[in-house]
Amino acid sequence: MTLELALKATLLFALGTLAAALFRRRSAAEKHLIWMLTLGASLLLPLAQTAAAPAWSPVVFRVDAGGGVQTASFPLTVWLTRIYWVGLGLALARVIVSHVAMWVLTRRLAPPTQRGGMVRCGNVWTPMTWGLLDPVILLPEGESRAEVLLHEEAHVHRLDHLWRLISQLASAVYWFHPLAWWAARSATAEAEHACDDRVLATGGSALAYADVLINEARRLSSAPLAACGFLTKPMLESRVRALLEKGRSRRRLSPGLVMGGLLAASLLFTPTVLLRAEEEVHKIGGEVTTPRLTSKVEPSYTEEARDAGLEGTVILAVIINKHGRVTDTKVEQALGSGLEDEAIKAVKQWEFEPATRKGEPVAVRARIEVNFRLQ
Repeated sequence: MTLELALKATLLFALGTLAAALFRRRSAAEKHLIWMLTLGASLLLPLAQTAAAPAWSPVVFRVDAGGGVQTASFPLTVWLTRIYWVGLGLALARVIVSHVAMWVLTRRLAPPTQRGGMVRCGNVWTPMTWGLLDPVILLPEGESRAEVLLHEEAHVHRLDHLWRLISQLASAVYWFHPLAWWAARSATAEAEHACDDRVLATGGSALAYADVLINEARRLSSAPLAACGFLTKPMLESRVRALLEKGRSRRRLSPGLVMGGLLAASLLFTPTVLLRAEEEVHKIGGEVTTPRLTSKVEPSYTEEARDAGLEGTVILAVIINKHGRVTDTKVEQALGSGLEDEAIKAVKQWEFEPATRKGEPVAVRARIEVNFRLQ
């Protein structure tokens, strides 16, 4: 996760939050669409960013590092990168474990002939819905309230199990970003409100349905993360208030609204992807000259690599900005034992005569080979 990508994601989440605020009087289904377009765009952002970026230039710098002994110290960017990947791994593991648990539960309780249907059993502690291809509604034994079943059926018809997974993946990719968690929680809340609106659309009484929610809260046990549960305690007050609110819009989504939302999202998403956080980056070749190295710091061996007799080449993909400094690095070939981190630390201290395009300094992408040889 680069700083530029994080900044662009921040812009996307901010735009989604602003749109939700501007359309706060619209129906829950429409606001849910806004949040899901925002979260979906955030998941596409890393892929679109990679596709929009110019290709890396061939290797243009090769440096031989000797075997001097010096204890390594990791650059801050390396530590932050490692922390991000650890956080991402934990967040994804949380999502995967929950979905696997629901898969096991539904296979045990719902035989294939009942997939895509409804199952009542004593092993379920709260009404819930789960399943990407053949969603199953799981109800506790003896649960017969019409409002509960209608609410869970609404989750199925709205494909909320799919939207919930998208929200969870976006929260995992941007686990460090408070706006990502806000967007995911808001999307979940609006999905519940939209299902409640569908229950009322069948002609049910708002007061009677509010009473069902309150009674459910008295014996509430939360559903697993992966499932669409009937009720969570934090949402009880907002759902009851929404049910009893006079004049509240309860409009469903129409194909026209969905297409309009997709068009609006694409018009905002494309400029965000193409926006450069600092400066435009070019590929070396043609009108773009090759930067010239004017000052370098030799990478040093780590004690661990020296003791192991480790030799080889670290390849770094870098951006050299128009001021002749390395502003971004990506390890394309590592050696281990901390040598790639030493290479990054040294390369970030190098100075270049910047590349030019039509006589003007520009940022370029390049590869640097750092050869580690023991002397």
